[in-house]
Amino acid sequence: MKLTTKLWAFLAIFFISLFVVLFISKERNYQTWENNIKISLDWYKSFKKWVDLIGWVVLTYKIDFSDYEKAYSNQQELFQVKKSVKAIIEKEVDRRINSLWVSDYSSNFKIIDGKDYIEIQIWWISDIDYAKQLIWKTVKLDFKLPFEWKADEKTIAYRQSMAEELMKQVVMSWISMELVQNPDENIFMIRESYDYGTWPAIIKDNFDKLISLKAGSYYPQLLKWDIMWQQGFAFVKFNGMDTWTNLTGRSYNFEYLFVVDHPMWEIAMDKKSNKILNWQFFLQALVEQSQTWKPWVRIDFNEEWKQIWCNVTEANVNKQLAIFVWERKVSDPVIQEKICGWSTMITFGSTSYDDATKEAKSLVEQLNYTLPVPLVLSNENKISPLLWDSALRWAIIAWVVWFIVIFLFMVFMYGIRYWIYSIAWLIIFLTIQFAIVKLMDYAFSLSGIAAILLNIWMAVDANILIYERLREELKSGKAMSSAINDGYDRSYIAIRDGNLTTWFIWVLLFMIWMNVFKWFGTMMILNIALTLLVVVPLVKEFLISFNKDK
Repeated sequence: MKLTTKLWAFLAIFFISLFVVLFISKERNYQTWENNIKISLDWYKSFKKWVDLIGWVVLTYKIDFSDYEKAYSNQQELFQVKKSVKAIIEKEVDRRINSLWVSDYSSNFKIIDGKDYIEIQIWWISDIDYAKQLIWKTVKLDFKLPFEWKADEKTIAYRQSMAEELMKQVVMSWISMELVQNPDENIFMIRESYDYGTWPAIIKDNFDKLISLKAGSYYPQLLKWDIMWQQGFAFVKFNGMDTWTNLTGRSYNFEYLFVVDHPMWEIAMDKKSNKILNWQFFLQALVEQSQTWKPWVRIDFNEEWKQIWCNVTEANVNKQLAIFVWERKVSDPVIQEKICGWSTMITFGSTSYDDATKEAKSLVEQLNYTLPVPLVLSNENKISPLLWDSALRWAIIAWVVWFIVIFLFMVFMYGIRYWIYSIAWLIIFLTIQFAIVKLMDYAFSLSGIAAILLNIWMAVDANILIYERLREELKSGKAMSSAINDGYDRSYIAIRDGNLTTWFIWVLLFMIWMNVFKWFGTMMILNIALTLLVVVPLVKEFLISFNKDK
C-alpha cells in the first residue's frame, strides 16, 4: 500500500479543516467592525444559526427628539421635522440591516407614553450582538452657540429633568458618575471629604438622612445645591467614613453629580428659517490635510445647509461656534465673518501627526454612520424558534435511518472495503465543508441541513456510478489500475453533467432574494462544488492507493 501524492494533499486539507472546525472561531470587533479569528475550544458555539434554529429578535429603540423639542415651540413645525427625521432613520436602518445580508426584517414607528419609538424585527442574522451595535451606532454631532442665560423657568425645569434622568441612568446601570459628567454641558462630578463643622449647608440640612445610607448608596432624590455660586441640582452618593483624626474627629466621604441649572451652550439655530443646524443636511465626512500637512475632518452638507450656515454665521459674528460630538466639545472657533459654503472642518489638538490622523479616521468612520437623532435601546425580546425542536429531532432520525440503510446497501453490494472508502470520504467531505461554512460565516438553517443531507445522497450516487463502472471494467478482464482509470473516466462525465445541471437550479434559487431559498441554494452550490472537487477525485485516490494489480 502506497498513498498517492494527491491523497496526501487531501489528507493535509482534511487535518487543516479539522483544526478549523475544532479550534477556530470568529469574533466581531465592535470598534473596527471587523471579524477577528481566534483560537477557541467551544467549536460548536462558533457556528452561526438561522432564525428557525435560534428564533428572531425584536429591538425597540427610543428616538430622542429632545433637542428638536427644545428648539421648536411651534407644534406644526415640530411635527414636520420629526416626520422628515423618521424618514431618514427608516432609510438608514434599512441600509445598515442590508449590510448584514439580512432581507427579512420589518420596522415600524410607535408612540408610547407620548414618546417616539422604532420597533425592528430581524428574522435572521448571523450575529445579533453585531446587529444591535450596528443599528444603534449613531454619532450625535451638534453645532452650538454660547447660552444666553436668563432666569428662565422652562430651562431650569428642563435641567432638573436632565438631572433626574442622569440619576436613574447611574443608579440603575451602576456606572460611575465620572462616565456621565460633562463639563462642556455644565455637568460636574465632585468627590469630597467633609470634616465635622465644615459641611456645606446642603450637607448640614440633610446630614442625618445622608449618613443613614449604607456606604456606596445614593440619596434617593435630587438636592438643590449652590456650588461656587452656581445654582443647580445634585444627587449624592455616601461613600462611608474615614478613621478618627486627632483634631476634627470623624470625616465623611461623598460623591455627587452636579447639574447646573442652565447649560453653557445652546443649539445653533437659523432665526430666519427657524431650522436647526444639524445632521439632517449631512452628506459625508472625509479625512483631508491642511497646507501644513495636518489632518482634519471635512464634513459636507447639502444645498439647504448652505443658506442656514450662512445665516447662522452672519448673525453670530465674534461669537464662538462650538462643535460637539457625542455631547463632547471638539472645537470652539470664533466666527470671524459670514461663511457661506457646503462644508465645515474639525481640527484636532493632538501633538503628533499619527495621533491626529488616528482621531480623524475614527471620527470619519463614526460620522458616516450617523443619524440625525440618538437611538436608545429600550427593549429587546428574543423569540424562541417554533420549528427547531421537532424538526431537528426528525432530521436526526432521518440522518440515522439514511446512514444505516445506505451503508448496509453499500456493504451488501460492494463489500466492506468499499464501505470503508465511503466512510472515509464522507468524514473528509463533511470536515472540509464545515470548515468552509465556519470561515464564510454561513448561518445553518433547517433548509441548509436538508441541503447537506440531499447532497450526501448525490455524493453517494456518484460513488455508486464509479463502483459500477469499475466492476464493469474488471469483468472485461482489465487489470485493477487500468480498470480504476477507465471506470473513473467513464463515470466522471455523467457525474459532472448531472451535478452541473443541478447546480444551475441552485444558482437560480440563490438569486431569489428569500432566505429560505437563499441559504438552501448556497449550501447546495457549496456541496456540489465539493462533490466534484473533493469527493469524486478522493474516491479515485482511495481506489488507487489501496488496490493492487492482481
